[in-house]
Amino acid sequence: MILLCLDQLLTPDNNTILHVHIRASTTDKVFVREILNMCPFLLPQTNTKGETPLYMAARYCHVRIVKALNKHAKSYDRQQMRDFESDVVRDS
Repeated sequence: MILLCLDQLLTPDNNTILHVHIRASTTDKVFVREILNMCPFLLPQTNTKGETPLYMAARYCHVRIVKALNKHAKSYDRQQMRDFESDVVRDS
């Protein structure tokens, strides 16, 4: 079985699959959600210009994708906090 590491797939400008999808002028938020469910750590990843997928979605006026990214960011932040709290309790 080949494990696909989506965070390793980058353009020469360090654009991720999310950056490329958003820049392609598409508004398919289902694709964005599926990618983020597989690789949530792609959400804060920046390209060489310092642009996150959320920044690009806003720049290209993809309102539906901006909303989907914001929703995912909120759940991602909650999960990060739970993981942090678990680590603190475990280390105590």
